[in-house]
Amino acid sequence: MSDQVPPIEGVPTEACRWREDWEPSAFPQYFTAAVVVLGITLPAFLLQPLVGPRAIALIYLLTVVLLALFVGRGPTLLAATLSALFWDFFFLEPIADLRIRNAENVIMFGMYFVVALVLGQLTARIRAQERQEHEREELAAALYRLTRELLEATSLEQLLQNAVRELERAFPARIVVLLPDSSRRLSCHAHPASTYDLTGPEQPLATRGFKDGLPAGRFARDLPEAETLFIPLAAGKDTLGVIGLHFDESTAAPTAQQRHLLQAFTQQIALA
Repeated sequence: MSDQVPPIEGVPTEACRWREDWEPSAFPQYFTAAVVVLGITLPAFLLQPLVGPRAIALIYLLTVVLLALFVGRGPTLLAATLSALFWDFFFLEPIADLRIRNAENVIMFGMYFVVALVLGQLTARIRAQERQEHEREELAAALYRLTRELLEATSLEQLLQNAVRELERAFPARIVVLLPDSSRRLSCHAHPASTYDLTGPEQPLATRGFKDGLPAGRFARDLPEAETLFIPLAAGKDTLGVIGLHFDESTAAPTAQQRHLLQAFTQQIALA
């Protein structure tokens, strides 16, 4: 099962020009898994004369299961593999040799590897499912608040003020709203509901997002070094304006769940 949040029904994802490298690297988790397995090997040497190799296998197995509560499925697989190899190399006869000459030890090694792999993957899958359920609950609550605020609005100005307030509540960013003028060209002046004054160099990015109907600017494929991410307000085939999110330089790239939430927000605002 993928750890990514599935698309929201009714929110188009094929038209979004997001960067593909938004998800943070999993290298620290792989490093943590290797260090933990190596670290548990050292005290295992002290216990070996007292408990024997089979008890050491249970210690390794417990380590893999506990690791799966904190790291992903890939690092869990690495931990299961390393623990099996360390157990064979350091604790099964012949010591310091990966070859296993005893048939009983061969069976033990094979059973340990399978059990460690299965338990670790199951634990990681349950953890991923719990995280996805929590993210879905947060997403639903945020959409409910936005829908309620939009329904309570009695004018366009109030609608946009409520939308900006909910966007700032859901995302660590300041918001700028740009609407088209009477000639259907995107205005260079921010709507009064905005909390961020758009700078001149970013205006072409906003215009590009308005014309193409695709995300532009920061965290998108077009000029990702920009300070603001521009999302078009699309309702069907019409683009009604652009919302910009100005993030601080230290802000990490949004997760898949945040991307889907942002798409849902802009669609709801456009429909309203």
